[in-house]
Amino acid sequence: MQQQQAMQAPAVKLNALSTQDLQRYQPVTVSGHFDSEHTFLLDNQILDAKAGYFVLSPFIYDAKRPAILVNRGWVALNQDRKHLPEIQTPATEITIQGRINQFPKPGLELPNAEIPAAGWPAVVQVIKASALSAGLGYPVEDYQIELAADQANGFKRQWQLAVAIPPEKHRAYAVQWFGLAVTLTVLCIWLVFKNKRERST
Repeated sequence: MQQQQAMQAPAVKLNALSTQDLQRYQPVTVSGHFDSEHTFLLDNQILDAKAGYFVLSPFIYDAKRPAILVNRGWVALNQDRKHLPEIQTPATEITIQGRINQFPKPGLELPNAEIPAAGWPAVVQVIKASALSAGLGYPVEDYQIELAADQANGFKRQWQLAVAIPPEKHRAYAVQWFGLAVTLTVLCIWLVFKNKRERST
């Protein structure tokens, strides 16, 4: 409900808004320019059963404030991982529109996964603002703007909503797994006794 309300709210001008006032999924517009020399490719992103990357480019809109990573969408992985997708990024002053969101989170986070690979575009396994800021040499915000589907300079975009699982569903899953564990335990005990009887006859 809160997600839907945030998405249906009118877009706010980020240049004139404190980042402390932002809500997840809130539509925003912002004027500035991309850092056309630096782009990150977030690895291990699956779309339509295909592997690829999310393209995240820093957007600079205020010299006194951190840059914002704009998630420009999904691009497919090349057959040879050594050949990265060619990403064209404009350097001109533009106004973009999108929605505020958290960075994607992996199911399993390996050590040093937040450190980008050398070169640009830089492949990274996990997005952490502090690690990317160190690689860029200037700070970035700890959230992203998901570029709206009708905006230029983007790639394939199918932004999802976070779906909260109600407590009763968690309990149902727990009961289901407990029942399965009991069934497997009984089956193992039965097999052990069955094998013993067969050996004794």
